[in-house]
Amino acid sequence: MFIFAVQFINVIAMTYITFQTMDTMQIDNLIAYAQREKLQYKISEPEVRYNQEFVAKIKESLEQERNGQTVKIKTEDLWK
Repeated sequence: MFIFAVQFINVIAMTYITFQTMDTMQIDNLIAYAQREKLQYKISEPEVRYNQEFVAKIKESLEQERNGQTVKIKTEDLWK
């Protein structure tokens, strides 16, 4: 599943409007609108806004939990 970004570019005002969607029909409609209105646009994958290393650690932790590789700590031991 891919998320694409369609970005309309206003060259005179140097402004951008970005639409992000996974629906290819929406992308096709946005492109048709841009062509009909003679707007400049570009299609790209959006920039990643999260730390991929951190997400990998979370996924690894979830996998360890599924495999039963967890450590149980008593609540009263948390503040020791």
